[in-house]
Amino acid sequence: MKGEIRQVSYDRELGIEACFFEGISQPFPPHFHEYYVVGFIESGRRRLSVCGKEFTAETGDILLFNPRDNHFCRGLDGNTLTYGAFNIKSEAMEKLASKTAGIREPLRFSENLVRDGDLFLSVKRLHEAVMRPQENILCCHNFTGKANSLPRREKVSATALHEKEELFLLTFSRLIAEYSERSENEARAVPERRVETEKACLYMQENFSEHISLDKLCRLTALSRAALVRSFAKEKGISPYRYLENIRLEAARRFLEQGEAPVEAALKTGFSDQSHFTNFFRSYIGLTPKQYGNIFKTR
Repeated sequence: MKGEIRQVSYDRELGIEACFFEGISQPFPPHFHEYYVVGFIESGRRRLSVCGKEFTAETGDILLFNPRDNHFCRGLDGNTLTYGAFNIKSEAMEKLASKTAGIREPLRFSENLVRDGDLFLSVKRLHEAVMRPQENILCCHNFTGKANSLPRREKVSATALHEKEELFLLTFSRLIAEYSERSENEARAVPERRVETEKACLYMQENFSEHISLDKLCRLTALSRAALVRSFAKEKGISPYRYLENIRLEAARRFLEQGEAPVEAALKTGFSDQSHFTNFFRSYIGLTPKQYGNIFKTR
């Protein structure tokens, strides 16, 4: 119908499929999938039935479907639906559950509808990163088979890929930890990684000007990517890369206070992308690097 947007993309790096519907009014008849679905409602209201249970799903809700969960929905109040979702094959989800939460048996989500504002924002941010028309997207077509009119594809920076992977691990680790059926023994099996986390933090503090990849931190701590990201979320409240950027930000402030030009401050602190440095600096400090540096110039 006119005004509708229907897109599907596949992310090579993460190995997940994402879809996006905007302005949808059609009902969806009873059906099920052979894969896991993690969806979110960006706008609209729907009457939803999952395995015989009735829900009213609305803006800000997260929807979780296990393989073969029979479900259907219809619109309410004449509103259209804007909806995004990830489709994850069973093998990929179960491998992730084993790595992040020590779940050895087939994963099942314990809830179909979740209302969690922070988690909703994480799911939405990850979805936007996957749907972004960059080289990491294998395809992006509407359901009629015609290619969508999308902006010119741009090269994906290492920073963007790094952040996307961390966001993926953090988001799905939390989904699995908080909204899956787990035995009591499994729930106790997730170990604390305080020592490993502090070791990674010290390394970043001493080597922030170098290129520090997630793989390098994993080798240093002898942890998997999922375990490292999860331990940072628990111990520090942020991802390893965000922690590194904060270390770099404080160092950049010191260089700017000493009269260094913004481009030099960026290079000395490991920000290879000047635009990213400027945007990140402004988002945390409220000023651009140049504006901040001008404060300390001799008048």
